[in-house]
Amino acid sequence: MDDGGEGRYGRNGMKFDAEKLHQDNTKAEIYRLLRNAGIGCCLEYRHKIKGQRSCIFDLIVVRNRRILLIVEAKNTPNWGWGNKKQHGRYSRFGVPVWLVTSFCQAKSVAEEIIDHIESSKPFPKFRSFRK
Repeated sequence: MDDGGEGRYGRNGMKFDAEKLHQDNTKAEIYRLLRNAGIGCCLEYRHKIKGQRSCIFDLIVVRNRRILLIVEAKNTPNWGWGNKKQHGRYSRFGVPVWLVTSFCQAKSVAEEIIDHIESSKPFPKFRSFRK
């Protein structure tokens, strides 16, 4: 409810901090930017290998029915690939994996993906975008 700026949160109200956004916002923003550029991508893609646990990739970049890139989003800027089990599982697919740890990086990640696709440059096997 609007109180004219003089209420409970003071004159300036609550401050918005994009760093506090959930990782789903990061994935959605990268998805939106890629789709607007005409690049095929999917959110929450489930991949199963017979006899193994399935993986759910946060975002994949696709061209001609081939997965070119896996993008994993995390909330914590210092997360890195601390989850060695997850990183090991993802790297077995032979597809580059990029890690994004902040909503503020979504635009630069999307721009870099677009650049790689438009210039036909191969994606680096692993890329970490940290704050």
